[in-house]
Amino acid sequence: MLKKYEAGFILNPEIEDGKIESEFENIEKEISSIGGTIIKKDLWGKRNFTYPIAKKKEGYYCFLYYQTDQSLQKKIEETLKGKHNILRSLFIIKPSLEENKKSKQKKSSKEKEQNAGTES
Repeated sequence: MLKKYEAGFILNPEIEDGKIESEFENIEKEISSIGGTIIKKDLWGKRNFTYPIAKKKEGYYCFLYYQTDQSLQKKIEETLKGKHNILRSLFIIKPSLEENKKSKQKKSSKEKEQNAGTES
């Protein structure tokens, strides 16, 4: 079953500015080679950390939005977490529009029930 994912990466700040794009493209190629389809990419640039990560005080933030089969996601995560230029990574399943609408409807109906219970 195809699902949409958002992946956030913090890349090593010691990568030269000109090579950040190619490092980001390598990550895209890894996802594509495993079976993912890139939807959108977003490179935020170098940012300071609140606390050190791997003895670094800053890193390059980048995000990828992609779609892949659920069975391939674990392989994508394992492959990318082993890369030495990636300091941190986070993978999130993006809810579909239908799931988003359903959760909002459930939330609003629960709020109505709670409000009705407090008014009595």
